[in-house]
Amino acid sequence: MSPKMKPKPATDLSIKAFARDFVKETFYLDHRLMKTLAMLFGKPGRLTLLYFKNPGSQYIQPLKLYFAINFIFFLLIPILNTPHFRLFSFNMKSMIYNNPRFQQIIENEIQKSGVKPDIYEERFNANVKYNKPAFIFLVVPVFALLLFAVNFRRRRYYIEHLIFAFHFLSFYLLILLLIIAFYRAYDFGAKLFGFSVGSGALVLGVLVFLVPWLYLIRGTQTFYQNKLLMALLKAAILMAGFWATISGYVIFLFFYTTLVLRVGY
Repeated sequence: MSPKMKPKPATDLSIKAFARDFVKETFYLDHRLMKTLAMLFGKPGRLTLLYFKNPGSQYIQPLKLYFAINFIFFLLIPILNTPHFRLFSFNMKSMIYNNPRFQQIIENEIQKSGVKPDIYEERFNANVKYNKPAFIFLVVPVFALLLFAVNFRRRRYYIEHLIFAFHFLSFYLLILLLIIAFYRAYDFGAKLFGFSVGSGALVLGVLVFLVPWLYLIRGTQTFYQNKLLMALLKAAILMAGFWATISGYVIFLFFYTTLVLRVGY
């Protein structure tokens, strides 16, 4: 080879090649996303089955899907929440609402700290906001343990329950986003045209519990091969355990935050 000649790179570094690859990857991702969401919404439990039959299939990996949806969810939920209908609004006021025990604890902590109540509340909420993402990492393995417990006779590996949990919670967060977005639009229309919101929040609140329960019924029938009656019972237990997990996390977050602030003062 002549010393004046440069070796040709193995990869095409032209702008044309870059643009071609970018468009290809973008449309491929879009295609995978649409297929994944269609399967996730249209056939509960089927996406988990396909994952174990062919892990390298044309669907987005469960972990990537879950974290992407989580990012979008916690980005949009503060914007979409309304005074009448709020989801995952972890702050001091919501935690002590109708809870005399928590109210008394906060009053004692404020008195001990010697700071003004509004300053204490501001610092409390800042700590809660900082630690709230831990919910993402906590709820999936706990829900997978619940799946393992109610389906222990199926003798499935824990990873199978974990993948089902990723798919279910991805669906649930998307449904919550759709519900709160619909109510946000409904609330905006009520203010714009002057009609009453009425029982809209109550109806959507029921959907928050009903839709995932129905989804779990169908999902456990598909993936765990449960009969209808057993699927109904297991889905009810799973939803109760899911909300108990959230309640437990909120309680833990409350006491952890008060402890952190106490040490800080």
